[in-house]
Amino acid sequence: MSSRYDRDVCSDSPKLEVAAIQKVMFYEGDAGAPSLHEQPSPSDQLIVRGKQDATLVSKISYGQSLLVPGFDRRSRVLDTNSDPWRKICALEITATDDEQMIGTGWIAGPRLIITAGHCVFDSFNNEWMKQIVVIPGRDGDAEPFGRYVSGKFCSMERWTSAGDENYDIGAIFLSEDLDSRLGSFAFGAYPDIDLSSQMINISGYPICTVGEEQMHHANRISSITTHKIYYDVDTEGGQSGSPIWFYPNGATEPVVVGVHSNGAGRSLKANSGVKITPALARKISEWRMRQ
Repeated sequence: MSSRYDRDVCSDSPKLEVAAIQKVMFYEGDAGAPSLHEQPSPSDQLIVRGKQDATLVSKISYGQSLLVPGFDRRSRVLDTNSDPWRKICALEITATDDEQMIGTGWIAGPRLIITAGHCVFDSFNNEWMKQIVVIPGRDGDAEPFGRYVSGKFCSMERWTSAGDENYDIGAIFLSEDLDSRLGSFAFGAYPDIDLSSQMINISGYPICTVGEEQMHHANRISSITTHKIYYDVDTEGGQSGSPIWFYPNGATEPVVVGVHSNGAGRSLKANSGVKITPALARKISEWRMRQ
């Protein structure tokens, strides 16, 4: 069923007399229960905050990612057992034909992992994945918070029926609670004026590290549409499903505002992700309440 947030507006539709007022819709996360001896993370220096009005650095080539051959701006996260890095998960995905793939997800609740829609549902073959192994805070061979196996997934109808990239988001439901030390990300829908030129962070598990090492890069948002966020952030296959997060108004806790899903392709000079709209924020909240 379509909502008023994703309805079609035709050229002969009545004009709206009053523009809709965009408001923040915020859902709190959980800081988790870290060790009493936990120290500030050295990888915190990778994180960016605030807004940047300067023009983005011009790239010389574009492809599946914004990686220029021989020049990777990403940095490896060396302490994935600290916050927020531990809330980002490596995904080992098994399709129905037993093909093995990798992806990334982020913790949105005690039993909920959010990822890209194409990590849970193959829109080309019209079938769900068979199984996904979730490994929070993976660091090479180290799996400090264990691994969780799921065969229960959900996505948006516009993705499963039409492969609409504006709705390329998925949910992985676990049968048991995650390690209590992990916590969960806050997430929310923000007005475009709050997101415009905002510095954002993206971290996930790319194919270059065989989906075992977490890589981070950050830059400003370059443009925004109704359902998408575009940015000059280096990404690669395997990072689909990574959280796009920022720190609103000087906040110390990260807030996820989108889910990375697409490389630049042949024409766009930016990678992109699905923006969390008010309708999508409510949907994630509904997913979080499922047991």
